[in-house]
Amino acid sequence: MYTGYTVDVKKRFASHMSGKGGAKFTRGFRPVGVAALWKVCGDRGTAMKVEAFIKSLARDEKKVLAAEPLKLEAMIVKKGIAAEVHVCDVEEFIQ
Repeated sequence: MYTGYTVDVKKRFASHMSGKGGAKFTRGFRPVGVAALWKVCGDRGTAMKVEAFIKSLARDEKKVLAAEPLKLEAMIVKKGIAAEVHVCDVEEFIQ
C-alpha cells in the first residue's frame, strides 16, 4: 500500500496513473485508487513526519487506518507528533 506526500493530489495521482514521474513504486504497480486522504495543517516538515509515521505501519495497520481514517490523529499523538489532521473526501480530490 503506497503512502505519499503531495501539495497537489490530482496532479500526483495523474502522474502515478500515467507511469511517468511520481514514485518509483507506482511506475511498476499502478494505483487501483485512493484509500484515504488527509490534510495536514502546519508546515511541510510536519506533513513529512505524518507521512513517515504512516509509512512505518505494517500493511494490515494501514488497511485499518484507511478504513477508519479518523484514527490517524490519535495515533500520531501517541507517537509524539504534534499535527492537526483533517480527513478529506477522496471523491473531492480524485475525479
